Amino acid sequence: MAGLEAGDGSENDAGTPQSDDTDTGQPITIFAAVDSPATLKTATLESSDCLLTCDRDVIAAVRSNDAIDDTYPLVYVLESDDSGESDTVDTLLEDATDVLTQETVEMPAVLAHRLRRALAHTRATTSADTIDSGDSDQSGDNTDHVHACETLRELHDATQTLLSADSTDRAAELLIAFAAEILGLEAVLYRYDDRANELSPQTSAAGLDALVDSLPQIHPETDLAWTAFIEGQVQSVTRDEHGPEPFHPALWDNAQSGLYLPLGSYGVLVSLSRDPARYDEGTIDLATLFADTAESALEQHSRAHSLRERERELTTQNERLERRHAIDQLRSDIETILLGTDSRSEIEQAICDRCVDIEACSMAWLSEPTPGGTQLQSRAIAGRERAYLDTVAIPPSDDAAGEPAGRVARTESPVYIENVAANVHDGEWRGTALSSNYQSVIAVPLIASDYLYGVLALYGDRPAAFDEPLRSLLSDLATTIAQTIDSVTRATADQDTPLTELELEIQSGSVLSRIASQLATPVELAGTTTDETTPAVVFIAVDCPLEETTIDRIRAVNGVATAAVISDVSQRPILQVTLESPSLGGVVDTYGGSVRELVATPETTTATVVVPDTVDVRTLLTELERRNISHTLLARRERSSDDLTSPASPSYDALLEALTDRQREVVQTAYHGGFFDWPRETTGEAIAESLDISSPAFHKHVRSAEWKLFSRLFDDRTRDG
Repeated sequence: MAGLEAGDGSENDAGTPQSDDTDTGQPITIFAAVDSPATLKTATLESSDCLLTCDRDVIAAVRSNDAIDDTYPLVYVLESDDSGESDTVDTLLEDATDVLTQETVEMPAVLAHRLRRALAHTRATTSADTIDSGDSDQSGDNTDHVHACETLRELHDATQTLLSADSTDRAAELLIAFAAEILGLEAVLYRYDDRANELSPQTSAAGLDALVDSLPQIHPETDLAWTAFIEGQVQSVTRDEHGPEPFHPALWDNAQSGLYLPLGSYGVLVSLSRDPARYDEGTIDLATLFADTAESALEQHSRAHSLRERERELTTQNERLERRHAIDQLRSDIETILLGTDSRSEIEQAICDRCVDIEACSMAWLSEPTPGGTQLQSRAIAGRERAYLDTVAIPPSDDAAGEPAGRVARTESPVYIENVAANVHDGEWRGTALSSNYQSVIAVPLIASDYLYGVLALYGDRPAAFDEPLRSLLSDLATTIAQTIDSVTRATADQDTPLTELELEIQSGSVLSRIASQLATPVELAGTTTDETTPAVVFIAVDCPLEETTIDRIRAVNGVATAAVISDVSQRPILQVTLESPSLGGVVDTYGGSVRELVATPETTTATVVVPDTVDVRTLLTELERRNISHTLLARRERSSDDLTSPASPSYDALLEALTDRQREVVQTAYHGGFFDWPRETTGEAIAESLDISSPAFHKHVRSAEWKLFSRLFDDRTRDG
């Protein structure tokens, strides 16, 4: 046996629910005897208000105890799960005051409310007047009591249904339906919106439409609903007696009475009626009980919804972090490949192998235009379903319906196809791609030194396989990959490897050809600068004396930005010409080669070009055509580096790397201008003027460059022994 105190759901420090008796203001003492009549003690029964039991014999023992007067404790039967068919409510009520289920006891607010009402009812009906009132009155009381019990049972079942609803919205709909069906209340459920700080109508009974035209938002202090929500107290009012309480006109335009039932932090249940006497004490008690249980159900659903939302947020956050980690890992892996590989073919294959490991990437393909520029040819590939490339012809094209890699090869801009199936008839390649389960494509150009080294294309096995962060990373990495390939190509050319010498006739696109025609004299290339960050500068020797108009005539040539005289003390003046677009020398330098000789006459222009034998000559010639330098290959010869006087070596690069761009420009201009000849063909002042710098600045740059070059030469030799 155990003594309990039932209340409205609040708990004391010991965890025992407490509540005040409706009439006395004292806690209700519950005496639970769940074993047998032998456990009953008269003293305990005399001090108890209620008794809970599952045993019929216990009930009989209480009622037959002569020591207990007529005001015996209220007896509530705890209906067990294995109650038989015969244990109906009516049968049980013959021996007990009321019937509860085990689940009800687990909700202190429900238990306390029912005990308070029963206690008040029993005390009233057991008064002396009630005892003398006769059998007919007792029969009426029993009938009312049975009806109340049935209503409570219906509310209990409704509560279970609310708790088992699959969502908060569904629970709200059921709440309104049960309020109308069981209690006859036409109500609207207002839910608190913490962002707007207002009560918003969530769902309402159909019968309320005849009373309220449009359900308003309830702002602070605009209706009694707000007061009930803030204070947490049930409010029952009529239009005539409401006094100073706020009434929203949209709600009370036709209503004569209202019942406001707070639902904790969730909101308020509002019932309105045209009948001023609609909400009597019994209705209010039952509605309050229902609101207590509904509050628990709604808050339970709200907590579950919040937990699900939080779980979704955490899942999304984790997925975002995983994608971020995958992107960082991809960047790290690609950079490791670029740092640890010194062969272009190995770099390209390793890049494809790593990219195909990206989630949803089925194939990675690195390609370049063929020498004729009519198709893309493979340089490296990784993944599955490679038959796609054997089936589809992929020419460089700026057609919006073209294959993505081909479009990139022509436009030199990234192309992303989010869903290949979205416009399946927009290009023949789409159907073939879908047959290979390629549902999205991203292609990026590999460009360095203004040269297209290839196209990297990834094919995904689902739509939108490549999100924006990954696409952005691929665009960034494309530049790094191209720059590394460019460096590897140049480094290969610096090594003591066989060379290929090409003799070309330039038909058009050569600025020097136009200068020769303008001056009507042969022009010979004396040197070039190859700084990638500044316009190309060439030094030319002309076979005619200079006139006052010579420089102006050269500046008027299409493709010339500026021109200046470097040396005019010999029969072959040296001129410095800045070009507006890449020259033949700039294109050849991209391949690790150099222009050995270039002579332009008014009739023809010939050039001798040297490139490493590892360079695909057809690719170089195709690039010249792409740069609008039309040409004819006159001869091709295989040479060794010993056959040619060439500064192209690692030591040469090391020397030049010691100079700043400005120092290199100054000393190169001075060299071609004859400043270092003896006797000098030009003065430092003349060179400085051509460079648009002061004479002291010119000499400072020359001295600094000389010191760097000599210290690099002699210090290295000293260290080498």
